[in-house]
Amino acid sequence: MRGFLRSTDTLLSLAPKITTVGRENCDITIQSPSVDLQHALVEFCEEENCYVLQDLNSAQGTYINETRIQNAAVRLAPFDQIRFGYGGSVYQFELDDPSIQQRGWQANSSITRNPYQPPPQEQGLPHLPLNTQPASLPSWTSSAPTALPQHATVSLRSRPLSAGARRHQTDIPTAIRGSWVTGSPAAGDRPADSPTTDILTLQKEKDQKIARLNDELMRLQAIQKDYERKNLKIEQLNSELTQLKQQMAAQQQNSDTNKMVDKLEKELHSKKTEIAVLKDKVNKLERSRKNLISEDTVTVQEFNDKLQELHSVRAELERVRKDKNIISGLVNQTQRDMSSKDTSISRLTREIEQLKKDVRNRDVQIATLTSKMSRVKQSAQDSSEETARDKELVGLRLQFKNAENKIQELTDGMKTMKAEMDRKEARLAESSAEQMKLQSEVQHCKAEFLDAQRAERAIRVDLEQVNKKAERFRNRVVQVAFSTPGVKYPDDEMPDDQLMDALKKLIDERTTNQKQITEMKEQIKQQGVQEKKGEKALKALKQHLSESHGRLQASGLLSGPLKQELSLLQALSFLGASDTIQIIKQVLVDNLQAQLNWQQDIEDALEKCGINVALSTDAPSKHISGLFSKWEKAIKDKDSVESTIRTIEANHKAELATQAANLKQEMTEKISEAREQARREGIDSQFHRYLSCNMKLV
Repeated sequence: MRGFLRSTDTLLSLAPKITTVGRENCDITIQSPSVDLQHALVEFCEEENCYVLQDLNSAQGTYINETRIQNAAVRLAPFDQIRFGYGGSVYQFELDDPSIQQRGWQANSSITRNPYQPPPQEQGLPHLPLNTQPASLPSWTSSAPTALPQHATVSLRSRPLSAGARRHQTDIPTAIRGSWVTGSPAAGDRPADSPTTDILTLQKEKDQKIARLNDELMRLQAIQKDYERKNLKIEQLNSELTQLKQQMAAQQQNSDTNKMVDKLEKELHSKKTEIAVLKDKVNKLERSRKNLISEDTVTVQEFNDKLQELHSVRAELERVRKDKNIISGLVNQTQRDMSSKDTSISRLTREIEQLKKDVRNRDVQIATLTSKMSRVKQSAQDSSEETARDKELVGLRLQFKNAENKIQELTDGMKTMKAEMDRKEARLAESSAEQMKLQSEVQHCKAEFLDAQRAERAIRVDLEQVNKKAERFRNRVVQVAFSTPGVKYPDDEMPDDQLMDALKKLIDERTTNQKQITEMKEQIKQQGVQEKKGEKALKALKQHLSESHGRLQASGLLSGPLKQELSLLQALSFLGASDTIQIIKQVLVDNLQAQLNWQQDIEDALEKCGINVALSTDAPSKHISGLFSKWEKAIKDKDSVESTIRTIEANHKAELATQAANLKQEMTEKISEAREQARREGIDSQFHRYLSCNMKLV
């Protein structure tokens, strides 16, 4: 059983055991931001005979039929809709044969149990449809008919561990409807002389055995039909194999690969000799080139172009040689692969023939078993023979399943070999096209080589002229280089390196002088621009100062006009002016700021004295004169008030003295009267204390 994940544009095959799904380094790679590096895995469970999907605790989870799972495992059913991550592509889970049940067939170990229970539904082998019709029993009829097998339809989320359907168990009733030979008056009533319990039990076991044998017979008939279908499939595979052999033979007959390879080897051998000759010529040209000094720029450029063409021809020939080696290896590999494929095809043919023989033998065995079953149905044999037949049926089922698996493996191998042969044919066609391309490139290289030979002859003539021109040019360079006053002309012949050093020194000196001249011109130009900007800024500053002086004369040196002039002076901008103008501007700003601070202190003092300077436009001197007159008036008022206070104090003291004398006299009289009264009452001590207190108060 093979599983697939099908999307709108791709079909992904699942591995036989475990298939990993993720964004990197996985069996199935899905390039999506919602998929983790290791997102999930799909595992084939041999015990349950089904595929199980397990989410590896991914960030966005895995969606099965629009239900999200995370860090959990779910069994897959055919046509399930799977999305890895939120918003990803939808994949549909498919099997190569959806009719395959999820649990393998298991033999019933409790055949002879009493009371009778029908054996559980046995899963058929792959590709075997099970006959689910109830068996008709000729000897007796049960009061409760046998129920047909029901397949449980379980949702994806609550799918049980077992996917197999089972037959509903129905108990055989204890009472059997039928007529007895003893001739009882009622069909359902048991007579007094009925059979014993042992006879009834034996009859019941016999009926159960007959029912099981009927089921097995119907199953064997289904297996026989499946064998016939397998035979047809094997014949189709044989026909496909024959066609593949014919195609291989036709390709071997039509292909002239060996001849083409021999031809290419000869051509490449000749190309090797040509490459060696070209190498020698190129080396000679390089050695001659090293001894030349270029004078004419155009001629040297043409010479370099020719050399580059020679190098390109040389590289092209090297590439042709490498391509020849690669093609030879590919052809040899293709031949080896074709021979191995022929061997595999012959081996598969032999195995298929052997399988056909095995199938025929199984057919004979099934026919024998069928005849045995018919005889057993008519005359029920003992339980030991039935057990042997059951074991034989189990063995046949296992053999049939193994044969079916082997056929499936051979079919898959045939498909793989066919695909591999198609790929080899495509590679062989590509190799042939590559060989034709190489031949055209070799012809092109030949033409380029002839052009290079002609160019070489022309270059030799040009080189002789270049040598003469170079010598004349060298003499002229020496004369010009040492004709400067103060430079000694060399007595001996100068080497080329010394001459080049002298020329470099002259060029460096000239470059340095030119840079200095350029810098001085730039400085003079910048200085002129700065002077012009300074003159403009000075004129603007002078005009602003004159206007400011006129405004201050008109409005006075008060804090308000000073603030306005200070803000105007600060807002005045001299872009590009010299530092001197900026310094003058800053000095003027500082001067105005000092005057403003001085005037602000005076006005603040006047405000403290009660003069509202903000509503008055008079000068501060006028306000100060008014304050002085007020101050003199206040001093005079103070003197008059002080004289009045002194007079009032003198009068008050005289009045206080008179009142004190009168009060003392009154108190003396009261004391004398109190003494007299105290003597009479005999409380002199209290009187004395009272008197002392009153005296203290006075």
